[in-house]
Amino acid sequence: MEDEEKFSDDPIEHLKIENEFLRLKLKTQYGDNFQMFNDGEALPPEVENKFLKQLISFESEIENIKVLSIRERIENPSFQLPEEIDEKDFESKINEVLDKLGDYNINFQFEYPITDYKEVYTFLVTEFMDLKIEHLPMDNMVSHFIYEEFRPNHKAEITITLDDFVKNCIAMQDEDLLMLFTSEYKNEIGETDDNKLKNFFSLFSKLELMECVYDNLDSINKHYDYDEEITITGNIAYKAILENHEHTVIKGNFNFNLIYQGIWRIKKMQFPGLTN
Repeated sequence: MEDEEKFSDDPIEHLKIENEFLRLKLKTQYGDNFQMFNDGEALPPEVENKFLKQLISFESEIENIKVLSIRERIENPSFQLPEEIDEKDFESKINEVLDKLGDYNINFQFEYPITDYKEVYTFLVTEFMDLKIEHLPMDNMVSHFIYEEFRPNHKAEITITLDDFVKNCIAMQDEDLLMLFTSEYKNEIGETDDNKLKNFFSLFSKLELMECVYDNLDSINKHYDYDEEITITGNIAYKAILENHEHTVIKGNFNFNLIYQGIWRIKKMQFPGLTN
């Protein structure tokens, strides 16, 4: 509180009265939107006092939020144009931009290894610099951004989806497999009385992967629109082991029809053993 009004000579009683005053202040400002949750146990007065003061301070800071571009937030630095940079220098130039962003509590990360340094640098010094963000003037406030939220790495994400399918298939984890399907295909193949996945896995005690090869991952484009589809083909061989330790080798060609809906899901498939 600004003038540190004294409510009682007893320090604990003073805190209790001050806390009540602070709660009323927040209740008046936010109505029923303000509630204290503490699992039915009263907070120590000094803990509650500190929390309430921090909350009031935070709400005061929120009133001072400004909307700035990234470029304005980092005080309008000058970056070299992509056409002025030698191909071998783009990686170091990216690091310079990331360091500059970090100086202003802007954390920029990558989910996957960079494959095109020029493309990333160009994005950072053009489109990203023009991005508008809310700036809250607090020393410990960090803004986080991930490159793939702006430029999805479709090849990496499709590969991970298919690798997860093969891994969970070999581990006979039908519930995890269902998570990779569209809701429609999930209902068709796994959430009916005739659960094809469970029926197949129930025949064997163990599966062992021998070989898995994707044919056309290099044909994946850099950009896909929402609901756009792609088919990935390949071949697989795996050993299916019975309870008596006898085994059979299941092998053949597969194809996955995937659809992009913010993330890649399997819409349909042909897979040796599971579907034929």
